[in-house]
Amino acid sequence: MREVVKYSQTPRGSVQHHFPGGKQQLIEDAMLASKDIVSQMLSAVVTEQGAKSGLQGFIDYWIHTLSQNEFEVGCPILAVTVEQYISEDGTPNTPVQDRFLDIAKTAFEEWQAQVDDAGDYELIKV
Repeated sequence: MREVVKYSQTPRGSVQHHFPGGKQQLIEDAMLASKDIVSQMLSAVVTEQGAKSGLQGFIDYWIHTLSQNEFEVGCPILAVTVEQYISEDGTPNTPVQDRFLDIAKTAFEEWQAQVDDAGDYELIKV
């Protein structure tokens, strides 16, 4: 939470007020919000452009976003799949990590279903 306060220049009390569950709640809320935002974006582009073009545009958007921000932005859903959750006391917390991975799995399945439902997909270059 200290890093959030430092980076956002938000008073610590405000962060604690909005995230009384601490770091775990902040990460979970960020994951759920990101899942919904990406779902909306992905649904819009695959509905409008079809699976292949829409997904390619979505990938291009992320390539552009990452490169323009020197790879300092990203997706909290992906982050929890590649890093172990460490509790505020500095120890790994497997039950919390498992909860985060369940959220990630749900997000990935939802996104895959959106692309599948749009049809017309084939190999997409990255």
